Amino acid sequence: MIRKKMGILLGTILAVLVANAPAFANGFKYQVTITNLTHNIILTPPLVATTRFNQDVSIMELGQPASEALAKVAEGGNTADLENYLSNMGVESIVAHPDPILPGQPAVIEIDGRVRGGLYLATMLLPTNDGFLALNGEIIKGGFGPQTFYLTAYDAGSEFNSEVCAEIPGPQCGGEGFNEDPGEGVIVPHPGIHAEGELSAAEYQFGNPVAKVTIQRMR
Repeated sequence: MIRKKMGILLGTILAVLVANAPAFANGFKYQVTITNLTHNIILTPPLVATTRFNQDVSIMELGQPASEALAKVAEGGNTADLENYLSNMGVESIVAHPDPILPGQPAVIEIDGRVRGGLYLATMLLPTNDGFLALNGEIIKGGFGPQTFYLTAYDAGSEFNSEVCAEIPGPQCGGEGFNEDPGEGVIVPHPGIHAEGELSAAEYQFGNPVAKVTIQRMR
C-alpha cells in the first residue's frame, strides 16, 4: 500500500516536471535596461520582444523599405501595429514600455526570454521625421553575465527629412505622426539633424551610439 502511494506521488511529481520542462529548460526572466545616451533627444516608449531559438522573425533590413508597422514607429512612435505583427509571429514575449526615455535616463523592462532566442527593440527618436532605433534579433546568451548592445540611429526612409515641426510629433514640435506620403524609400543609417528646416542642429544634433541596451538574466 505504501509502495503504491509512493508510486502515485512520484508519478504526479514527474508529470508536473514534464509539463513544466520548457520553462525550466529554456525560459528565464530577464531585465532589459535601455539608456538614452543623447543630450537632447527623446526616445518614444519602446517596444521590446523576445523569440525562441532559431525563430525566423525580422522587423527591418538595411537598404530595404520599412514595413508600414515599422514606419508608424519611426514617424510617430506608435508601436501597436508592430506589436500585432510580432504577436502574430508567435514570439516568446512582448512588452510595451509606457513611458518615453529622456536624455541621459534609463528605462528598465522585465521580460521572459530563452537562451539562444532573439531580442528585439524599436523606438522613435524625437525630434526627427522618421528616425528610429532597433534591435533585430540579437542572440540572448546563456549564463547570468550581462550582455550590452550600443544602438546607432536609422532613417526609415518613409518620410523625407524636412525637419519641419508640422511633420514631427512630440513635445519639441507637436506635429503629426505617421502619414502615407513617400520618403526616400529604404532604411539607411540616420544622417542626423542638419538645420534644414526648423530644427536647430546645435540643440538636437546627435552622434552614435544613441542608446545602450543591457540584458541581464534575473532567474
